Amino acid sequence: HTNGQLREAGEFKDGQRQGHWTSYYENGLRASESHWDKGLEQGIRTECYANGQIAAQGNMKEGQRDGWWIYYSEDGAKLREGNCENGAETGDWREYQPILRKQICQQEINDNCQELEVQEQVQIKTIVHTR
Repeated sequence: HTNGQLREAGEFKDGQRQGHWTSYYENGLRASESHWDKGLEQGIRTECYANGQIAAQGNMKEGQRDGWWIYYSEDGAKLREGNCENGAETGDWREYQPILRKQICQQEINDNCQELEVQEQVQIKTIVHTR
């Protein structure tokens, strides 16, 4: 990166990516981690947000998403998950959507007046999509 931070680390064999590779954000935190064989991604791939939280994780086969993939929000909550074949989403995919519910609590303050305090609670709603 222009700020001097490492952008990527990995090895080449016969001019192609080979073995473990890691890429980094300008802030030095991991952006992605993957394994390569003869220039193609193979095995588990992990993608991260700039804050360090995992954004997505799943299997790669011959450079394409293949197998189970899970996607997360920047705060670590699961957003969606499902199967991929040859880079395409297949079968049922589950999407997790937060449902905000406000709970109102009453609290007495010094002069016997009442102040309303709002607290947010999150519930997860699961939606299954067939692709």
